[in-house]
Amino acid sequence: MTVPSSIFRLFSVLLVVIGSTLAACAMPMEAPVAGDGPASENQPLRIVTTSNIVADWARQIGGEHVEVTTLLPTGGDPHTFQPGAQDVARVADADLVLMVGMGLEVGWLDQLLEQARADQAIVIEMEQFIDPLPWLPMEGAGDVHGDEEMHEDDHGHDDDADEDHADGHDDDTDEDHEDSEGHAADDHHEHGSEDPHFWFDPLRVRAAVTGLAQVMGTVDPEHAATYADRAARYGLELDELHAWITEQVSMLPPEHRVLVTSHDSFQYFAQLYGFEVVGTIIPSVGTEMEVGAGMLAQLVDTIRDRGVNAIFTETTVMTDKLAAGIAQEAGVAVVVQLYTGSLGGPDSGAETYLDMMRHNVDTIVQALSTQ
Repeated sequence: MTVPSSIFRLFSVLLVVIGSTLAACAMPMEAPVAGDGPASENQPLRIVTTSNIVADWARQIGGEHVEVTTLLPTGGDPHTFQPGAQDVARVADADLVLMVGMGLEVGWLDQLLEQARADQAIVIEMEQFIDPLPWLPMEGAGDVHGDEEMHEDDHGHDDDADEDHADGHDDDTDEDHEDSEGHAADDHHEHGSEDPHFWFDPLRVRAAVTGLAQVMGTVDPEHAATYADRAARYGLELDELHAWITEQVSMLPPEHRVLVTSHDSFQYFAQLYGFEVVGTIIPSVGTEMEVGAGMLAQLVDTIRDRGVNAIFTETTVMTDKLAAGIAQEAGVAVVVQLYTGSLGGPDSGAETYLDMMRHNVDTIVQALSTQ
């Protein structure tokens, strides 16, 4: 993947903020100075994010001093998103562009940055602030290629989300991965070897928020102290969230802490809170892979063998039809939906990152308590 020039400015920001040398950056770079951000103290720091989850963190840090725009509409799939002309304009006007990284936006963000000629924007990959987990294909993934009848017509593509995107959404919104049989993901949606779904680990989120606040303070030194203070206070809320999740899942016996989800997005959560992801409908951290009959049959066998009593679908991954068929075949009584790649809309109970996590944990604990 060709790294845009704006990515290199990220590393210079981190050199100034953290005071350390990143091995990934081998060429000399010019660090941002006062004036790289808002044109005046009355103008907010203009931030564009690829995810409304990251946008929520930026708002928590920046408060009234930031103007945050999200490229993806609420409920949009970050793996398969295609930007429009309005997105080019938004990125072109940004002071900071925040991406998750680790292959989540591969296939569309680099092209968008080039189209927007966003050479002056500082592009921040949130992965720089955390210790990512490697993504390891689940056992059996890609062993069998399925027939087209098993592939949902609307898989990974929400028509309603597309309509929302066309209408505008100012407020809300490596290595090629191939399976063992050579079935490659779409050329425009290649994924890296690291798992991008780190937001399911509140402790890693705290590290990301701290790093982001430091970068924002470097670009906008006028409000650096405010950003640091707000990030610290939000960090305490993240600590409280972690403690609450730990308490909630402790009510589940270890043998009940098994997850079957739409795609492989819960490894961070599983590692931190003692769960095991025993199967996924799409055996990948991406959502573009076609699902074969053999894969689904293997998943049904796993669900039966492990005594799984709940399947968790995801709001941004269109696998509801497949999940219903799997549940019927495997004798699973509970199929419930989680928020994964996007926050929820108004009145969803998942409008913020903290709300989303609490909603998901409540849903998981309630579903698995019925076993």
